[in-house]
Amino acid sequence: ARRRTADTAACLGLIITSSAYHYCDVFRVKLLNMNAGNWHRLDNIFAIVTPVAVVPLLMGRARTPQHQRDIDFVRWSSLFVGLFFQELNPWNVLCTITPVVLAFLYYVWWWHNRAPKGHSQRFRTRPFRLALVASCCAVVCFVKGLDEHNDPARFFHGLWHVANACSASLLLVALDPVERSPSD
Repeated sequence: ARRRTADTAACLGLIITSSAYHYCDVFRVKLLNMNAGNWHRLDNIFAIVTPVAVVPLLMGRARTPQHQRDIDFVRWSSLFVGLFFQELNPWNVLCTITPVVLAFLYYVWWWHNRAPKGHSQRFRTRPFRLALVASCCAVVCFVKGLDEHNDPARFFHGLWHVANACSASLLLVALDPVERSPSD
């Protein structure tokens, strides 16, 4: 988590809110005077912010002021769009998915229009491909986990969390190491 304060905060927020949501949902209790529904909305917000945090990682360390503005734009605009959609309807899965899809579409646009020369060489190919496979598995588990009637034990919902963790870990391996300053 070194030098990745925003990403670390997003991950911790997801762990806390997701745990609180599932705890309140299973035991039908309130935690900090908030019920499962309140925690669900916060869980969704962090479920948006966390995968969106991958986009600045994919964009790499800013090399120019414009590059930094692009990174800041995707990080903050995704948060604002995510908050808007969660206020609109936190129970509609499209309101959770849309901000994430928009962030990754921005990355594709950025890659084709503004990425520094040689940007694609910064990925280690094998772990990057495995991260994509894990992400695809996560999407399948997410969709199957939405059907609570056919997944009463929440098996696929749990696999969604596991596949996401695998994908994030593999992605970090695929990316170039954090550049070190002389003071490190």
